[in-house]
Amino acid sequence: FQDFFQKILEAEAIMKENRKSLVQGIAEERIRILFRLSEEFKSKNPELSKKYIELALRISMRNKAQIPQELKLKFCKKCKSFLNEKNSSVGRKEKILVVKCKECGFERKIKAE
Repeated sequence: FQDFFQKILEAEAIMKENRKSLVQGIAEERIRILFRLSEEFKSKNPELSKKYIELALRISMRNKAQIPQELKLKFCKKCKSFLNEKNSSVGRKEKILVVKCKECGFERKIKAE
């Protein structure tokens, strides 16, 4: 009987891990959709654009899904606004890239390779 119960426990663990990765995959897909919508509405309705980013961040936290790096760089961490040429500036200090949000003044520093 021990082997039988051991196999059941192993199968449950595998199913739980598969479910977790499935949920994170769905969460990442929804995050990408929300960022796409945020980009569409950044000039038409900036408040709605911020709302989409906040929603994406909430989905990320709730499902423990990471926001992809290319999407992380597209919004301000402080005011949650979508960054574009009009509301941000890019500078360089040695090997560090500095992206400054013109709405709140927050500076994000990124290692340049």
